[in-house]
Amino acid sequence: MSRWRALTHRWRHRRRRPLGETLSNGVHSVEDAVNIRTGSRYADQLAVGTRAVDDALATTRRAKDAFTEEMTSTPTIDQVTTDPVDPPTPIDPPTKI
Repeated sequence: MSRWRALTHRWRHRRRRPLGETLSNGVHSVEDAVNIRTGSRYADQLAVGTRAVDDALATTRRAKDAFTEEMTSTPTIDQVTTDPVDPPTPIDPPTKI
């Protein structure tokens, strides 16, 4: 197998990560890189931003989980009850005028 074919084969058959996990890993990598370059001068601001991204991704994940749970669960149907109906009273036949 050629080198190019081996590389593309590995790329095509890689384990696919969920988008939220990929974004979170990228944000944390950037945070680490900036902290190293700046000597952690902006660590507090970066931590706030990273937390905001993680919260947004967690909200998305929870919404997706709730939707999936709702779609896969069997719905429960409430029994319908009605009030008893009184039989109608007899009607007098019309009289001739």
